[in-house]
Amino acid sequence: MALPLLPPLSSIINTLFFFTLFFPKYVWSDVEGYSACEPFSCGEIDNIRYPFWSSDHQQSYCGHPKFKLDCQQDNVTIDMMSQRFHVIDIDQTSKVLKMARLDLWDDPCTNEYSNVKLDSDFFNYTSNDDDYTLLYDCGPPVTYTSSVNIKGTISFSCPIDSGFRDAFFVSSTDVGNLKDLGCKHSINVSVLREAVKDALQVENVLEKGFEVGWIGVDEGQCDGCIKSGGRCGHNVSKDAFTCLCPNQQSYDEVCSKSQTSSPLAAPTPKPTPEQELSPPFGPKFQEKSPHAPSQSAILGVRLTLRLRTLFSTLMETPVLGLALNCGASCVQVPIFWGVSLNPNNGGSK
Repeated sequence: MALPLLPPLSSIINTLFFFTLFFPKYVWSDVEGYSACEPFSCGEIDNIRYPFWSSDHQQSYCGHPKFKLDCQQDNVTIDMMSQRFHVIDIDQTSKVLKMARLDLWDDPCTNEYSNVKLDSDFFNYTSNDDDYTLLYDCGPPVTYTSSVNIKGTISFSCPIDSGFRDAFFVSSTDVGNLKDLGCKHSINVSVLREAVKDALQVENVLEKGFEVGWIGVDEGQCDGCIKSGGRCGHNVSKDAFTCLCPNQQSYDEVCSKSQTSSPLAAPTPKPTPEQELSPPFGPKFQEKSPHAPSQSAILGVRLTLRLRTLFSTLMETPVLGLALNCGASCVQVPIFWGVSLNPNNGGSK
């Protein structure tokens, strides 16, 4: 009588449970869904949720790709159109993000004279913003800056070529009045209207930032998802909105037992030929061989092959071998690279 091909199914399940205790969290994270996307704090900003997310706290499906935050202690930043901004505040109710240019955060003087570019599919300025211009490398000499008397204009100086040159912060509608100063560089900036009032230093205006409202992230669907008890997320494989539900399933719109759930990540690729069950485990062998393995044994091999795929992404050397003892009729079956089951020695190589 042939001995069992593999340990009993209960032993295999226990082994898999053991692995879950030691594998990194991200290996299994694609099935966490709802519980993995709890609101989080970033810097001094609390209760952050969809469409924002941070790889420091959540999985990528918890938010929209355009709304990724970087949390570094008290400094919260977001990248937009190849520019980095300091995040000052997030109003989830009004859907308003307050931020400031990181390159002008501490010092209005810069050597990079680039304007802010927003992705208009997702962000728009609010009615609280005003357009201003920073003018650099201007004349006449510093002693004549007092002659510039335009309401709301702030003068300052920046180091250029081992010296200092005039610079001005002026409303974009008044830039033409300063054309005689011959400024060589300019930057268009948006600032809060309230911040400009009675401001004496340009740093005080720029550090308060400006506001943008966000759109294009299925706000209506998100509201419906929340009302159904779910959390809003982003289906990576479909590049579309998804509703994450307490049952750890995801749905296209709202939490419902009658709907078909969707995977949060890209589908698992089909096994390559070397990952398929090879003889003597194929269907034809099971029909003809008197030593056909039991269903639990076949399941064990399938689980083992799935583990092989999982391990191949985590490490470069084999870490597991399974013993095979089923008599002379068995054939060597590769389980891991460099590891095979050998009926002659009853152990793994």
